[in-house]
Amino acid sequence: MRKEFISIEDDTPQNAIQEAYVVCTTPRSGSNLLILTLEEQGLGYPHEYVNNKRNDLYYYLQHHTQQTWEDDPSYLDDPQRLSQLQNILQQNRCSENGIFGTKLFAADLYFKPERFDLFQQNMKVPTKYIVLKRRNIVEKAISMYFAFETEQWIVNHQEKPTLDLIPYDYQKIAHYMTGLKEANQFWDTLFPNSSSNALVVYYKDLVRDFRGTIQNINTFLGHDGLPIPEPPIQKQTHPLKKSFEKLFIAEYKQRHRTR
Repeated sequence: MRKEFISIEDDTPQNAIQEAYVVCTTPRSGSNLLILTLEEQGLGYPHEYVNNKRNDLYYYLQHHTQQTWEDDPSYLDDPQRLSQLQNILQQNRCSENGIFGTKLFAADLYFKPERFDLFQQNMKVPTKYIVLKRRNIVEKAISMYFAFETEQWIVNHQEKPTLDLIPYDYQKIAHYMTGLKEANQFWDTLFPNSSSNALVVYYKDLVRDFRGTIQNINTFLGHDGLPIPEPPIQKQTHPLKKSFEKLFIAEYKQRHRTR
């Protein structure tokens, strides 16, 4: 099912690109919390521009080109077409201060490092990378399971998730966990540690120390001193998730012990 989080307006003013960053992550790692905060601070519009499941992205691209992009990931293997995509984005999706940001899931690149290399080569300015991770893979897989079952990916402060009727399903959770492990390995291979152009950030730190973690990210991006807003969305907590986590761990151990 397609996800439509935030509309990409077609009348965004064009601003010359001066700096760029990429949030490299996997689903259910706090990326929406992070990118909405960065956008609110005026640090670009870091949305999912390479996610081929975004209806609003297709509308935006087709508005600026004469090509059909829908359901066509081939641009990631075509240097000329990928360059066209990134030129469009970097010309039209910078904030007023010339900052371009985007978010990349490993699955957007089909777990192929050569596609990431092509993406990097088409960045017009030196680029920094925020690698957002979540340590607890079971918790993350269960969060992904709940998100797909409810079709609820973001919860603001006025919403309360309704999760009580979701059934426990070991096979689905295990499927999501397998995919998330592959995605984690993809980014771990490309960015094993923090460096001058890559900052590793953990979901738990973002949630537990939101202001401190955002300040560290701002410093890394070269924008100390920005006012840090309140978290724009809330963590989706529910006792059923912890219950499923215990059930899954117990069943996982039982299944693997008997093999």
